[in-house]
Amino acid sequence: MSLFCYSEFYDYIYKKDIIIINCNSFNVKKKITMKDAKRQLDILCELHEKIKGYEGSAGFTLPNNIGKLVENCKVEIKKNNRFIRYLENQGANNGFESLLLKIGDEHISRAEKSIECIYKSNYMDIIYRSMKSGEICVVNSSEDNLRKGEKIEIAKGKKFCYEILEIDAINYFNKLKRKNSDIDIEGLIDYFCTIEGLDENSNNFIRAMISYPFEFMKCVNRYKRSKKPWTLEKYEEKLLKSIEKDSQSYI
Repeated sequence: MSLFCYSEFYDYIYKKDIIIINCNSFNVKKKITMKDAKRQLDILCELHEKIKGYEGSAGFTLPNNIGKLVENCKVEIKKNNRFIRYLENQGANNGFESLLLKIGDEHISRAEKSIECIYKSNYMDIIYRSMKSGEICVVNSSEDNLRKGEKIEIAKGKKFCYEILEIDAINYFNKLKRKNSDIDIEGLIDYFCTIEGLDENSNNFIRAMISYPFEFMKCVNRYKRSKKPWTLEKYEEKLLKSIEKDSQSYI
């Protein structure tokens, strides 16, 4: 969707002291501390409060992504589990497939556990709350896209959508996990839920989603679709790195 289509929404948020800079990204610190992360969550919480409730018009409304992430994960689990079963029957053709056969079931089980925990967290109630309140996410909630000076500033504003606000936190925490292995993610989850006024269900939902093996799944998907011009050795290397990036579970 073009920036032109968003012009009405931009007018709406501009009146709330939020501006779109239209640059690739903001410069950020290499190492994000707990203080930095809490400050970012404060900005995100303020953004959520300011922009929720936008109703659009007859000619334009924001994309509605509510529920899509979880549904995509469920489809991904089925497809990659089917691929692993295929390899079991046909046999591995290379080092990547041999490694996948060794570790695949463990990661599929972990993914299934994440989805199970999501539905135990009254997920449908979370969706209903979001729809009722008209919650909107910026999607990229990291420091390279969202900051605050005199006003809240956003580098790129093309991904705004109706979505449960926990997704912005999940995207942020997943980035922190990959870059700052020693940061207290659990403490940040608690802090986010406190400032957003969210309950234990939301806390558990976030924990379940950031425990999902996104990096592992992404690597398997790329291999199946040959999305990257990598050698088999490179794919195997990426799979090993994905295991490291996904290592921490919070459920």
